[in-house]
Amino acid sequence: MTGESKPPAVHVHAVIRRGGGFLMLRSEKFAYYKFPHGEQQPGETPEQALSRIVSAQTGLTVRQKGIRPLLTVNAERESGAVQVHAYYICKAEGALSAEGDRFKPVTVSRGAALAVNMQGDHGVLSDDVRFRAVLEREALVLRSVRRFSPVQLSIMAIAGSVLIPLIGGLSCMLFGFHSPTDGGTVNGTDGFIVGAFLGCFPALPAAAVSVICLLLSLKDRRKAAHKPAAYILPLFALAVILFLAWAAYSIGG
Repeated sequence: MTGESKPPAVHVHAVIRRGGGFLMLRSEKFAYYKFPHGEQQPGETPEQALSRIVSAQTGLTVRQKGIRPLLTVNAERESGAVQVHAYYICKAEGALSAEGDRFKPVTVSRGAALAVNMQGDHGVLSDDVRFRAVLEREALVLRSVRRFSPVQLSIMAIAGSVLIPLIGGLSCMLFGFHSPTDGGTVNGTDGFIVGAFLGCFPALPAAAVSVICLLLSLKDRRKAAHKPAAYILPLFALAVILFLAWAAYSIGG
């Protein structure tokens, strides 16, 4: 009779932006950086685990409403057991306080952390395969965090598409609209109405594309954050929005 397989251990990692960089733990002995992390206990939610771990390792308090998943990486140990490493974007507040002498919580820039981890001398750990795998995973996370996520870029595109009729209306109100049929000029309130109406035609398909980008980004939110390809469609939508906004502005005059 076979027993039930043991569920993999889950380690949660807190990715916290602070002072223009990231809050990380620096090893004073082996000179490397890692994100605050620890094992999620049975019956504990990721949010509870992050709060406990970040408080113990850094002294900061995690805001529960500011937690969102970034990415998940599975690591297999020599024994064959699988460890799940789940990284979460967190917001925290308070004053830093070190837990002990092994690791010190510090704020470090992305470039400095990558340079130290990937090019620095880590003593006896430098040739350890498992240690190098940890550093590569931390580097993956550092490169994954962007100022704006695909979801946020998609929302910006939707907002931009809504502004297109407004831009067209203001352009015609200020500079006038020259009718191609009778050659007359419409400005003021009437010009705003004409410009806003004409701006609706490019705004509708732009809004549709932006909504599709948002839905796709939400569907793959857990994995999209560390895939550069996930940014292609939202950035393309934003580029189209900017072009259409310029076109709407050109209606007037």
